[in-house]
Amino acid sequence: MISGFFGCSQNTLNNEKSQQGQFSDKQKTQDKVESNSINKQSQLAENKEVFIKKAININELDFRMLYSLAGMKVYLSKDSKLYVCKANKECSLLNLSLDKIDQVELFEKDLILAVSYQRSLRLINLKSERIIASKDFREHISTLTFSNNLNSVFVGCITGNVYHWYYKKEKKEELDIFADLTRYSGHTAIVQNIAVHPSDRVFFSTDIYGVLSAWLTFESQPYDYKKIDNPFYPEFWSEVTERSKAKLGQSVSNMKVRNDGRYLLLALKDGTLKLWAIRGFKEACSVKLHKGVIKKIDLDESWSKVSTLGRDMKRHSLDLSASNIDQKYCDKLIK
Repeated sequence: MISGFFGCSQNTLNNEKSQQGQFSDKQKTQDKVESNSINKQSQLAENKEVFIKKAININELDFRMLYSLAGMKVYLSKDSKLYVCKANKECSLLNLSLDKIDQVELFEKDLILAVSYQRSLRLINLKSERIIASKDFREHISTLTFSNNLNSVFVGCITGNVYHWYYKKEKKEELDIFADLTRYSGHTAIVQNIAVHPSDRVFFSTDIYGVLSAWLTFESQPYDYKKIDNPFYPEFWSEVTERSKAKLGQSVSNMKVRNDGRYLLLALKDGTLKLWAIRGFKEACSVKLHKGVIKKIDLDESWSKVSTLGRDMKRHSLDLSASNIDQKYCDKLIK
């Protein structure tokens, strides 16, 4: 059962309310989105080569480094062009047929780069140097996040919708039962952040009004049906979305899920760092670290060293690796 994520049971998820203004609701959404109606395949064919070798000097141009990997770095130029440079300093321009670039996200495990502009999304395999998938949506894309192990990407839009797109399916039963694209409706403003639980069965989203949502995905199988016993076949698992939400009062600049799946880290616009317990979906602690927005968060795998950089140019380092964290624990960290 999936009951352990937000509370002791699924009923707890639906009924629990807290003093912070949290509440849960069951909202009917369109559980299966037809690919032909909500998006269209790009004219770019899959497996198209997109890397154009360029002799450039990164140090002499106005470039911003986005990612640094083993033997590879990804840069964004001032004129909104993406370059991938290898250890031998050989650089390539990504020819994506996009006028500009709004969002870039890297799935480091498989070295897949997601790039979007307005409604268009491209996925590039940096190993093979080819486009492996592409989609054009009806809505402008505001944020991108990869799942952990599902060969899929979560797409947040300016309309408040979140889409879960499977760009690759490996098993025959997945092809027969799971939809390529599902929609999660609930936010009424631009989606700013998406973070995925390590289990891939839960994800979190925030919008510009400071609404935090936690979603059980359609694929989570809350009633533990076997795939072969799906009663909605050939439709999806559920006709409703399980959602819990809370009002934070301000927008979130960054959001992370701890690797053990127990806590959610939220960096607020005013420089406050909040830690939420995922079980029970409640605030664990809150500390004011910076004057103004938190610009950057660096974390190690265990969260024993969480470093923050604020607009006030101050840095803080915290240990958030404890099994149980409450307000007293966080208060001691900043003394």
